Amino acid sequence: MAKNGYSMSNRVAVLEATDNVTLTADDCGKTILLNDGTNGLVLTLPSCADAGAGWNCDIRIVASAASGKTYKISTAGATATTDFFVGGLAMVSTDSVTAECLSVASDGNSNDHINLTFQTKGGLVGGHIQVVTDGTLWFVKGTVSGAGTLETPFADS
Repeated sequence: MAKNGYSMSNRVAVLEATDNVTLTADDCGKTILLNDGTNGLVLTLPSCADAGAGWNCDIRIVASAASGKTYKISTAGATATTDFFVGGLAMVSTDSVTAECLSVASDGNSNDHINLTFQTKGGLVGGHIQVVTDGTLWFVKGTVSGAGTLETPFADS
């Protein structure tokens, strides 16, 4: 234990995504930093079956998505009954003209993508999303921010 009383074991494993990334079962528990706002990127989660119950990660937006670009969080292996998102996100507008807070939820039966864009769909720096699987579905919660009139980032593609 360090002199200040903090244990080094409290550190989290970090993966900085600067290009498209496909996560595996070995990435469980990691904090994923979305850091390519210039080009956008796709972050693909493992299939729920491959990940196994309890697999989880924290996703942080550390650079805003550029205009016309998207941070896409996708599930692998989506079928009619598995590997889609359940849950929701709190969205906060940073625009003083259209300041709003909005809660958005996945449809609970087919949304297998979260598309975070610069303006209206939560792709601004500071966003935080947590995902965890029960081995069948992806449970999601978090807070993201955008500008202008906010829209749900949950989608089927």
